[in-house]
Amino acid sequence: MARQLALGCLAVCLSITLLCSGAVAEGDTSGRLLVAKSILNEHVVQGKEVTVHYELFNIGTGPCLDVVLEDESFPEDIFSVVHGIPRARFDRIAASGNVTHSVVLNINYVGYFNFTGAKVTYKTEEDAEPTETYSSAPGVAEVTSLDKFNRRYSPHLADWLGFSLMVLPVVGLPFFLWRQSYSRYSTSESTKSKRS
Repeated sequence: MARQLALGCLAVCLSITLLCSGAVAEGDTSGRLLVAKSILNEHVVQGKEVTVHYELFNIGTGPCLDVVLEDESFPEDIFSVVHGIPRARFDRIAASGNVTHSVVLNINYVGYFNFTGAKVTYKTEEDAEPTETYSSAPGVAEVTSLDKFNRRYSPHLADWLGFSLMVLPVVGLPFFLWRQSYSRYSTSESTKSKRS
């Protein structure tokens, strides 16, 4: 859901950028980056891994050089990095090209957390000044505790086992009595029919 929303926002941003820039001016060979940041997890749970995914799209007609992605929105007292790094560097992103980057974090927090955008700097030419842009922001997400998550989404196997053990006498005893009575009357009827 969050990924679809991020891709939808990216498509809208791309359309607005192309319309506002008058498509791409004649002779303009510079690169332009659009950056999308999304949380891939459906539920953000304390003590579980959270995957943050970055997509960088070059919508310009020229390459983007010395691209640096920095995401400093993860405080060290709340997040710990499991895989990847929140800072990535790409030497070159070709015109109409894209690259992706992912970071897996472990969150030690319960409540609401605002996932903000990442900062991206790049050059359109070797000698040019760096251009700075920001990624889309996934927004506020609820970080639930592990106990609350398990109560809501676990299969509750112990609960079902206890329920089955409590229901067994209520259902099993009448079935046992019926089966005993049925076998007694079915054998007496079969012996009567043999005598006749």
